[in-house]
Amino acid sequence: LESCASGGRRIDLATLQKRHTAWISDATAGSSIIRFHLEGLNHFIPGSRQLVAFALATNTFTKPDYALPDIECQCCFAGAFGTAGKLHLWPDEMKQRVRQHVEVYKNLRPFLAEEFYLLIPQSQTLDTWAAWQFHDSKQDAGFVQAFRIRSSRESKQLTLKGIDSSSQYEFTDPYSNNTFVASGELLTSEGARFTLPPMSSQVLKYRRRQ
Repeated sequence: LESCASGGRRIDLATLQKRHTAWISDATAGSSIIRFHLEGLNHFIPGSRQLVAFALATNTFTKPDYALPDIECQCCFAGAFGTAGKLHLWPDEMKQRVRQHVEVYKNLRPFLAEEFYLLIPQSQTLDTWAAWQFHDSKQDAGFVQAFRIRSSRESKQLTLKGIDSSSQYEFTDPYSNNTFVASGELLTSEGARFTLPPMSSQVLKYRRRQ
């Protein structure tokens, strides 16, 4: 069962007790709008209960020179990510790329019911970075996601939360499967560095090394 949003005005805890998800907004296109909604609502409602959809207008992706920005799907990773619209009209390349985003999302989805940390305060401007972290304290694992919106800074250090400063953590890029190891002490003091072009995102899954 799903609740209708009415611009978010029908999202209440009593209703959510009887629903699987709540449709958080009719704003289904625009990565910054969707990300902004999820930044706020995850403080109160698990991401797995917040229904969001990648749904571009037909006159967007049918343009001959259209290329799908990855951030349009990646902004949905902190919610119950779905797709909508005229999927049968999507260009083949776009279908393949969205399919990859969905597979990455499925790998991250179990963490959405766990601890949520907004690593950068929610901003009222687009000239900034944004970042969130989902952490499972029982597994000592989770994922961190950074967004460079229109900030002039190409890099950002993100201090992670909930992890053990005395442990080592292995990070994996779910798109490339590239890995690296960082100490909990470094991650909780100096932080992890993200370097991105404007209007892009990077997600890293992590786990404590045994």
